[in-house]
Amino acid sequence: MITVRAVSRYLRIAPRKMRLVLDTVRGMPVHRALQQLSLTPKRGSRLALRVLKSAVANARSEKMNMERVIVSDIRADGGPVLKRIRPR
Repeated sequence: MITVRAVSRYLRIAPRKMRLVLDTVRGMPVHRALQQLSLTPKRGSRLALRVLKSAVANARSEKMNMERVIVSDIRADGGPVLKRIRPR
């Protein structure tokens, strides 16, 4: 079994908001997940769509059968937090 991977880092969105979008496409076939993300009206869906398209391009370069490819693992983890201080 071949796995492909695409990573997007330092996105300016809360992981909790991204997980709402990502939970809807986990386990779906890729063509259906692309349709779902393109029709979802949340900001996180646009960001997830870019990463999923990158993963599809990586799968095509590996010459995988695109009808059998599914989204097995998709996640959003927390990144660095901006420190906002108010000097007195």
